[in-house]
Amino acid sequence: MLSRSLREGYASGRLKPHGKGRGPAGEKCYLSKLKEQDILKIYELRKQGTTHKEIAMMYNVTREAITMILNGKSWKTLYKEHFKPEDNNAKKESN
Repeated sequence: MLSRSLREGYASGRLKPHGKGRGPAGEKCYLSKLKEQDILKIYELRKQGTTHKEIAMMYNVTREAITMILNGKSWKTLYKEHFKPEDNNAKKESN
């Protein structure tokens, strides 16, 4: 079920469906608090050892939102291009 704000966005023509009937992705979503540059900075902060909770507080979003970004569940295109962690199998083979 779509939220009231999304239904209103589609009804007014401000929003166009993207993909599997979902709203627009990434920065194009008018509800998004984060921009592409924020996501790239989040990847860098995590690589430096900053916790999900600390990152969430910096960007005023939930820890769950940061976890989804860092696990590739949201902002998938950027995840595949910039953050995808090394394959665990490759580490096992080198030992």
